[in-house]
Amino acid sequence: MRLGLAISFVLQCAMGNLLLGETNASAQEIGSSKELKIRDTEVAVILQRLGAKMETGLTLEQQLNYTKVFRRFDRDGDLRHSKEEYIKNGRYLTPQSRLGIFNASDADKDGFVTQAEYILNRIITDEAKSIIQDMDDDNDGKIQAGEFIEHAIPKLNSETLARDVFAALDTNRDGEIVVPEYLRVWGRWARAGKMSVQERIEKVTPSTDKKPRPDDEESRHELPQP
Repeated sequence: MRLGLAISFVLQCAMGNLLLGETNASAQEIGSSKELKIRDTEVAVILQRLGAKMETGLTLEQQLNYTKVFRRFDRDGDLRHSKEEYIKNGRYLTPQSRLGIFNASDADKDGFVTQAEYILNRIITDEAKSIIQDMDDDNDGKIQAGEFIEHAIPKLNSETLARDVFAALDTNRDGEIVVPEYLRVWGRWARAGKMSVQERIEKVTPSTDKKPRPDDEESRHELPQP
C-alpha cells in the first residue's frame, strides 16, 4: 500500500509538472498585473468558460486527500518540502525530474514547497487534465486540433477564439496537445494576475500550512512512512 501511494504521488506530480517557460505568442502579457489575454479575452475568463473552477471547486474529500499525500512525504513534519527532502533524498524518477517538479510547485521561489503550494498545484493540474482529456474523443491520449475546437466552440462562443486557444496550448505546433504540453500553459494562465498561493488556498481551506495540533500530530505519525 505504501509503495502504491508513493508511485501515485510521483506520477501525479510528474503529470503536474508545470514547467517554467515562455507562453505561446497568442497570449500576451499586459499591465503590471501580468494578466494574459487572447484576442482581448482574459485567460482567466477563458479557463472559466472551459469549465475551470480552480480552488473554488475544491471539495473536502480532495482537500483531505491532497493533505494526506503531502504530509506523508513531509518527513520532518514542518509542513513544507525542502529541496533536500524531495530532490536529494527522493527515490523516484531522476534528480533532474524531481528538480523540475519541485521548481514548478515552488511558486514563490523560496526553496520550499509549502502545503498550500502543493494543494494549488494539484488543483490546477487535476482540473486541467479532467477538462482537456474529456475532449479526447478517440481516447488516444492526444487532443487533436479538431477535437479541441469542436468541444471548445460552444463554451467560448467563437471558433476563432477556440482556434487561438488551441494554438497557445500547442506549444510545439504539431497539431495536437498532450498532458505535459498543455499543462505548462494552463498552469501559467491559472496563476496569472492572481493573489498569492497562500491567500488563494486559505480562502477555501483556512487551516492550510498551520502547525498540526497535538492530536493531529499523533494521528499524522500513525501513517506508515514511505
